[in-house]
Amino acid sequence: MPNDDVLIDDLRNLLGVYRELKGQVGSDIFDIPRFARVRLDQQDEGTPPDPDAPNEIIEIVARVEELAGKPIHPGIMMSPELRKAIETHAMIIATQYLREADWEVENVSASNPFDLRCKRGKELLFVEVKGTTTSGKAVVLTPNEVSHATNKYPATALILVHDIVIGQDGKPTGGRIRYLVPWEVDDDDLKPLAFSYTVSPEL
Repeated sequence: MPNDDVLIDDLRNLLGVYRELKGQVGSDIFDIPRFARVRLDQQDEGTPPDPDAPNEIIEIVARVEELAGKPIHPGIMMSPELRKAIETHAMIIATQYLREADWEVENVSASNPFDLRCKRGKELLFVEVKGTTTSGKAVVLTPNEVSHATNKYPATALILVHDIVIGQDGKPTGGRIRYLVPWEVDDDDLKPLAFSYTVSPEL
């Protein structure tokens, strides 16, 4: 089995497309693969990652490295409280947006692999909501989110609230909306951030 250094290098290589794509995409953030587009090409341990990479991706890669015993650069991990506040802010904006379009909106995120169940007459829509302080060139999806969106297509939508600003009081504000409906998750657009490896039992 490869050692930790090899595994981390493989992860960096796997994710090492963000910077190349950064200068090639147009205005539509969904023109590029949207699951893992970040480059961590600094080879010295403890050096900060690409500042232009989506912070959610940076955090996941940093956590993988931390779990593998690698030092992480201080200050790149967002606090759970701030992450929750950004998610809540995005949900509020998405809900308002949908209600203005005459949808009845129910927040079901606590017990489902999607966030909002929406009804408009006989129409039913399952909505995934993502919030980010970045321009939103990539978002993180869980396996359950991908599976649900695939099974429920075309009654699916993705609302991305991007460019959220953190005020001086530490609270999120503002943001711009990207609304993708119907939302189809293409396998070619999905890239793994980590793997779960099952170790065979000893004989």
